[in-house]
Amino acid sequence: NDTPWCAEYRMSPQKLRDRTYPPTPPPGVVRVLGIGDSFAMGVGVPVERSLFRQLNALAGLDVEIINAARSGSYLPNEYAQVERLAEPLNCSRVLIVFIPNDMPPSKAQGEEESLINDLINVRESYLDSELESNWLTRHSKLLELIQRVWTTQQVHSKTLEWYLDCYDEEKNPEGNVVMQAIFKHFSEMPNAEVAMVIYPLMEGLDGEYPLAPIHQKVEQLATQLGIPVLDLAPAFAGQDPRELWVHPCDHHPNSKAHAIAANAIYQWLTTEVPWFLDPKQAAPYQ
Repeated sequence: NDTPWCAEYRMSPQKLRDRTYPPTPPPGVVRVLGIGDSFAMGVGVPVERSLFRQLNALAGLDVEIINAARSGSYLPNEYAQVERLAEPLNCSRVLIVFIPNDMPPSKAQGEEESLINDLINVRESYLDSELESNWLTRHSKLLELIQRVWTTQQVHSKTLEWYLDCYDEEKNPEGNVVMQAIFKHFSEMPNAEVAMVIYPLMEGLDGEYPLAPIHQKVEQLATQLGIPVLDLAPAFAGQDPRELWVHPCDHHPNSKAHAIAANAIYQWLTTEVPWFLDPKQAAPYQ
């Protein structure tokens, strides 16, 4: 079952949703540190159906992909995970799974976040407060239904605007500076090669994906710094988002979504970045 109430979570002594790893991988095995937030960690799905586990199954026995993703992480937390684990576990590769809410918001945007109906964990409290404040909707079920539909549309638009504003350099200069600095650190790691995939939110995939400008900005920055990057949005194009959620009120990707992502990442790595999963190859610019 893919609902978040049925998925089991166990953390290893190394604080991973994974097994415990010895400091050195077996001979001939390339070790990949998988980094990200709840999408990459696999919130709402059994661990064997999570993204990194499915990708590792495709990659084969000469690859170890460690699930070091953590729910609720922003970019600074993800960089800290790399600093904590990449060298001690002798990871020669780092795979970063970036999603649009990884950007640290400004202080004002952080305060606004509690007032929006998030596109991942759908919160009804804001809608309920809006309806409660309207005298007419409290006395008419029909008006309440009409008002709920209208308010849902307004909150949805406001939420999308909030996501896009986080990447606006005028509205969130601090967050953009942090993102640029961390990407630069990733590109300059001395003992590991980094690749990045951009995982879309499970929203508007069957139409015009509303957060495409964020993907474009992140991809452009990563590419300029020499980080190979894959935008997963095209792999999900045309899919009904409702079929990819773990639950109607929890829009984390389910195992079907992770299978789509894992297959797309594997095809990209083997065709466009073949050295990444091959322990015998180094990055072409070395």
